[in-house]
Amino acid sequence: MEGLVHALVIAFYVAMSLALAFFVHKVAWFVRFRRLQGELVTAAERKVRDATSEALSAWAERASASWSEASEGGDDADPVAFVRRTEARLEAMDRALREQVVVREWFLERLRAIETGGSAGRLAVLAMPRVEGEPVEVALEMTFPALRPPRPPAEDLYTLEVRSRYGFWRRALVFVLGAADVVYSAHHVARMSQNAEVPIGVILRRLSLVVVILGAIAIDIALSLRVRLIDWTEALLGPPPHLATRLGAIGEAIDPHLATTLALGGWLAVYGAIYFGLYLFLRRRSQLHMRRLEELRAHRQADLDAIRAHHVEELFRWASEYAKTIDDAVDIARRQARLLIARSARRLRRRLASETLVERARVIAAELFERLPESSAGLEDVATRQEHTLLHMLWPRVEEMDYQVALARTRAAWRRLETGLAALRAERPDPAAAYGLWRTVAVIARMFPDVVDEPTRASLDDAYEAAVRALVARTRAELVELDRRLDELADGLEEQLALAAALLETQVELAEQGMEAEVAELAAELLEVREGARLEAMAFEI
Repeated sequence: MEGLVHALVIAFYVAMSLALAFFVHKVAWFVRFRRLQGELVTAAERKVRDATSEALSAWAERASASWSEASEGGDDADPVAFVRRTEARLEAMDRALREQVVVREWFLERLRAIETGGSAGRLAVLAMPRVEGEPVEVALEMTFPALRPPRPPAEDLYTLEVRSRYGFWRRALVFVLGAADVVYSAHHVARMSQNAEVPIGVILRRLSLVVVILGAIAIDIALSLRVRLIDWTEALLGPPPHLATRLGAIGEAIDPHLATTLALGGWLAVYGAIYFGLYLFLRRRSQLHMRRLEELRAHRQADLDAIRAHHVEELFRWASEYAKTIDDAVDIARRQARLLIARSARRLRRRLASETLVERARVIAAELFERLPESSAGLEDVATRQEHTLLHMLWPRVEEMDYQVALARTRAAWRRLETGLAALRAERPDPAAAYGLWRTVAVIARMFPDVVDEPTRASLDDAYEAAVRALVARTRAELVELDRRLDELADGLEEQLALAAALLETQVELAEQGMEAEVAELAAELLEVREGARLEAMAFEI
């Protein structure tokens, strides 16, 4: 039993030693294999580059001839130079459009001259660039008319003479003799009534003075107030003599009539006081209008200045808002022009990277990828399916590793195609990358005849010729169309700016009319106040 155990132990150690030796052998084998594989891949890549150089030389000759024919002897060496030169021109146009001119400040600054006589001005708001020819300058040409001051109300509207047409003695007589005012009032009312605009209230106020007289007479008749006043006076004075002791003979002549005289004088004084109080009341109503007329006269210039300042402020507010719309219109035209230029630039870059190029490159890349181990969806691939001899398994043999060269060439070609396609997926693909992909596709098509057949290779050359012809023809046509659209934008903006002078002139006219209307309202108020003062003065005129 012990002998069997000892044999098993020896067998175990022998197996372990053999496994260790096999592992060391495989490590050395793998190192040798990787070194040979690296050398083969490097050599394969070098051969690919050499073959690429030869294929590129042949393709460059055909591509140069195709470009020369498509560009009709232009100055550009190849499509990339053509695209870059055109793009540089479009970028210069875009930079020119970034310069902004603020119309609002210039507009308001020139507008301030309207109060001193007006002015004229011209402002270049936009220089619309063009692909061919000089930029089209869009200018705002304005004539700022003078804002005429409002005509002030007539001087005589501030003037009113309120002197009575009656003399002093005739006016003084009515305060002591009411009968005289009855005659004057009747004559006065008849003259006032000739003016149909005289309010009935004014006539009634004038007749109120007559009512005082008639009322006094009615009271005297109805109550015998004057007789009673005489009796009260006689009782108050007592029997004569009154003035005889002091004035002698004159006093003796006055004493019999003294009571009557004093009573009549008191009666007239009371009547006169009432009449005079009503007179002052009516006069005060006229004086209120006169004071208002004087206030209007004192603030005459201030009122005119306030009217003008108000309308000038309104005009400037309108001008500020309108000038902002001009700035907006210019900015919209500028933005539209930049969008047109940007669209042309994007189309220009996409034109060289045509759909034909992208589609052919994708198809060829897919075919190459199918020949790589990476395309396998399982654990077995084109590399692991390779059969080798026992000698190769003992030690790597270069003559049995030719497939590594094929795989390296295929992988290098596939990566170049994928790299070129990735560069064209950008928003603005580089024209050099597109041109390089054309070359890569043409070279790979010749390097892998088992992937790309002869008709397909011939069609690639035709596709390139068609692409460069389309690049030149479409680009030139689009640049002509771009110039036309930019001219339309400039013309449209000029049409909008051409209305500015007429609109400003209309607004100034409206401001002048507004000032005239307010001055007319002021004159109407003056006339109303003056007429009120005049009519009230007529009511108390005696």
